[in-house]
Amino acid sequence: MKIEQSLPTVLSPEEKKYLRSYTRYLKASGMSEGLLEIEFDDYVIDDIHWEEFTSFSNNYRVDITEELQQIFEKIFDFIQSKNLIEEPYEELNYRRLEIEIDCRNSTITISDFYTYYETSETEGVSYEDDEQLDELFDSISKVFDDNGVKDKEFTLDYNGSGDSGYIEDNFSNNIRVPDKVEDWCYRQLENHFGGWEINEGSQGQFIFDSDTKTIELLHTANVEEQINKTIFEEKFSE
Repeated sequence: MKIEQSLPTVLSPEEKKYLRSYTRYLKASGMSEGLLEIEFDDYVIDDIHWEEFTSFSNNYRVDITEELQQIFEKIFDFIQSKNLIEEPYEELNYRRLEIEIDCRNSTITISDFYTYYETSETEGVSYEDDEQLDELFDSISKVFDDNGVKDKEFTLDYNGSGDSGYIEDNFSNNIRVPDKVEDWCYRQLENHFGGWEINEGSQGQFIFDSDTKTIELLHTANVEEQINKTIFEEKFSE
């Protein structure tokens, strides 16, 4: 997303001249662009201590001068005064501000980059008319009988992300899951949704019906979405 080029007076002639000179310095250092990435732990873009940023993210050996810090600060103050940074509706899990000095096109650009999670459509797998299911429900019935539980329908939740996943120890009625049932559930997740616990991960549940001796597996994956919005761009060529 590009904003319209309607900001010709943000940079003064002297600042544009300085940026032209600075791009020659970047080129001499073997860089076609200078990129500064500023991360925000609380996902809110607010005050920035520009003096803390003394080198670029794509080349730590190249200095960001005090004059360049002042230009960044001036542009950022303008962006804030015009409310050009929109707060996303989504619940974010990562956010950074990107400042790019493009040596080839003589432009300075500021972008708002963030990521958030969405969920995929739920997928389902049904299990019925299987001798193995009879064995599973027999083991469940024994545990329920030992605890005086008569529930006919109950669920078992699972969750995974970041290379770690787990199935809950208890059913939805707080009765502990028999080892045989837990092992079977893990196998089904691997068989039908391999990798359910890696990266963004997933979640879902097994739905048990002891009257019909059927099980339904409902699975929803997490999907990371990325947004990169240009909130400022200006040329500094002559």
